[in-house]
Amino acid sequence: MGQRGFIVFLISGEGCRARAVLFFLVSDIIFLTLSEETIINNAMKSMRITILLLMLSMGFASLAIAQEESVPEGATSPSSGRTCPLNVEFSGKLKSRHVWNGCLSTTAWNLQPDLTISAYGLFVNAWGLIPISKDFSTEIDFTLGYSIGPVTLMYTDFFYLSQDKYENLFRWRHEDLGALHQQLAQFHFNLGKLVEKVPLQLQVAMFTWGDYKKEVLRETDDNWKKGAKLRDSVLYDAHGKPQSQYSMYIGLSYSHTISTGQTLTYTIGGTPYAGFFAAKPYITNVKLQVDQPVQITDRFGLNLSGELICNPWRQNFYFVLGVGML
Repeated sequence: MGQRGFIVFLISGEGCRARAVLFFLVSDIIFLTLSEETIINNAMKSMRITILLLMLSMGFASLAIAQEESVPEGATSPSSGRTCPLNVEFSGKLKSRHVWNGCLSTTAWNLQPDLTISAYGLFVNAWGLIPISKDFSTEIDFTLGYSIGPVTLMYTDFFYLSQDKYENLFRWRHEDLGALHQQLAQFHFNLGKLVEKVPLQLQVAMFTWGDYKKEVLRETDDNWKKGAKLRDSVLYDAHGKPQSQYSMYIGLSYSHTISTGQTLTYTIGGTPYAGFFAAKPYITNVKLQVDQPVQITDRFGLNLSGELICNPWRQNFYFVLGVGML
């Protein structure tokens, strides 16, 4: 089957007035002789792509409509008396390694670009983990989220790829066993936005895709005598489909700035049941992070960060150095 289709977003305006024009063109659909199973698989793939693109188009279109109809009180612009609510933020970090919620992602030096486009509480984010060494794979995370007051809701797609070969961004298949895509739903609550003197943050995250139950084969003398290797074996249901386990992480953070200018952040987190983070309910992340701002010019500065992380479940320590833009 040959198929071409695309969605184009156009945002233009005078004085930051935005118009969103959605074009959807599907042409040159040629059906070859396909088995029923192939047709179903391609239909499901096309449906996933279409739903994703439509979600993005609805988000940007709603921003454009809201921008036309609503103006923040007191906002002005020299050309039209309005101000553009669209906000673009970009930053980057260089880190000695990356540890996520107590789990080591890569041991290599890596670059972490971070791009966020937001308006009216809705935001789209792209974050990357790009190891300097080619021996490690790259990760790019795409997040759609919404913030209102102290609450932030996010849904993230983790995309793992190799820089030296082609990958299929829109391939979501259970048989990949999370090697290409994983998805995570998150809830964040920032108490500090309600009570300034209590800067506590709560994070609740749960995998919704690409996280499967595994039978851990422990290293034993008998296994080694048989030449077996220590490995995790994915469990399947009666229909031959890998069993999802919906692993959850819950974390609590507290941060404050001391008189010397450093910001200290204390984090403790773990999982309430067996899954990706641990084989049973356990603390998996105890972290102390120190951020030191270094102002170079009036408009440019760097942030030096150090993370001392303990994972009690894995009985390991990690010490991470990071340099980022202010």
